[in-house]
Amino acid sequence: MMKKEHSPNIKLDKNIIVLYFTIVACVILAFYAEFVIRTTSVYTHLFYIPIILAGMWYYKKAVYVAFGLGVVHILVTFFSPPPLSIDVFERAVIFIVVAYVIGFVSGKRAEGEDALRESEEKYSVFFKTSRDPVFITSKEGRGIDVNDAAVELFGYEDRDELLKVSVPDLYKNPEERRRHTQLIDQQGFTKDFAVNLRRKDGSIINTIITSVIKKDGNGNVIGYYETIRDITERKRMEEERERILKDLEVKNSEMERFVYTVSHDLRSPLVTIQGYTDLLRKDIEQNEAEQVETDLKYIANAATTMDLLLKDTLQLSRIGRVTNPPEDVSFGEIVKEALELAAEQLKSGGVDVSMAKDFPTVHVDRIRMAEVLVNLITNSINYRGEQPSPKIDIGYRVDGEETIFFVQDNGIGMDKSQHKKVFDLFYKVDKSSKGTGAGLAIVKRIIEVHGCRIWIESEKGKGCTICFTLPIVWTPKAKVSGNRKRITK
Repeated sequence: MMKKEHSPNIKLDKNIIVLYFTIVACVILAFYAEFVIRTTSVYTHLFYIPIILAGMWYYKKAVYVAFGLGVVHILVTFFSPPPLSIDVFERAVIFIVVAYVIGFVSGKRAEGEDALRESEEKYSVFFKTSRDPVFITSKEGRGIDVNDAAVELFGYEDRDELLKVSVPDLYKNPEERRRHTQLIDQQGFTKDFAVNLRRKDGSIINTIITSVIKKDGNGNVIGYYETIRDITERKRMEEERERILKDLEVKNSEMERFVYTVSHDLRSPLVTIQGYTDLLRKDIEQNEAEQVETDLKYIANAATTMDLLLKDTLQLSRIGRVTNPPEDVSFGEIVKEALELAAEQLKSGGVDVSMAKDFPTVHVDRIRMAEVLVNLITNSINYRGEQPSPKIDIGYRVDGEETIFFVQDNGIGMDKSQHKKVFDLFYKVDKSSKGTGAGLAIVKRIIEVHGCRIWIESEKGKGCTICFTLPIVWTPKAKVSGNRKRITK
């Protein structure tokens, strides 16, 4: 069975039909004018119609049309009674020249249009697919067009909603827009202009904008092409990096002080042991029994002191690394636990303790915070001086957005010059007092591990108040812990 052959569908160009029609009409008119009405003054001018059309549509190929019409003109004139003249050939050449010029100009114009179309297509693809937000704005601050990335960046529903917003209103500080456009006008462009922009929900984003001016046909600035890059995350990472570097500098500085302090204070009992060891050897050689006993006593005391220093140093080094999970707990419960742990010292010291009735709920390492309070209470007991009626008050106050806890006593107090020194490892206001002087250093470290701060409010002879902050979960309505309850006497 033979397959039925289908003739190809040939789609004729409308321009070709029109051109063929005008050429045929011109040829018929030429013969009619030459052999019927005997004139050439009309039809040669009409020959320019197909020549111009061919030049506009098919560029330099119009020369073929002009050549054909020139031949027609020569043939018609050749068979007419007047003799063939040079003017006939000149007219034919003019047809060809005109066709070439029109074709050349039309071709160049078409090339320009194609290049412009290609450029517009490339820009359109870039505009639509760019991951960076792209804005086209007027000089007056009106949005002309935006891409999808810009709509997403600013958090609007769609392009139309975003374009209703005035461009200066997208800036955190609208005055920055004026400064920005002035710079673009002066330079013709800006690159990586840093500015904070505002999203629909009011949140602020850090951006850099690259802009170029948009001109009309006369070279007047009518707007701006702007590409925005969101650097909020990069900015956050840079700030985090700076913070980490500063923290490292602080840690390194603390480590240097720590190493120096530990080596200095541990050396003291070693010197004592070494000194009395030499004395012990001499006393044994001289058979001084009583003096030997004294030497051994000093050596034992120095060893005990070194043991305490090492324990406190080890405890301080563990803070922040070996901790219990933080929990939400009323600070009042932690106060009660600390008072139970320090009950014997309070009783023997005859200290009167009072505390607030209601305390905020805090998010802390409960065991470590009880340790903080025990250290602070012990510190107040040790530095009560000759006070006949020693008192300790534990409470809090609300200062603006900050809740401040405090342990206050009526002891000997301290000079302002020592307010920071007392938090140094092994520092003691009174060298003859009990302990190693590591207590407040440990307290400070625990508070800082919780991301908070601690400081002293005191004057010499007027008691001491140690203040600190903690992560707050809930605070009573009262701004100060005015209501107190007495705990011990």
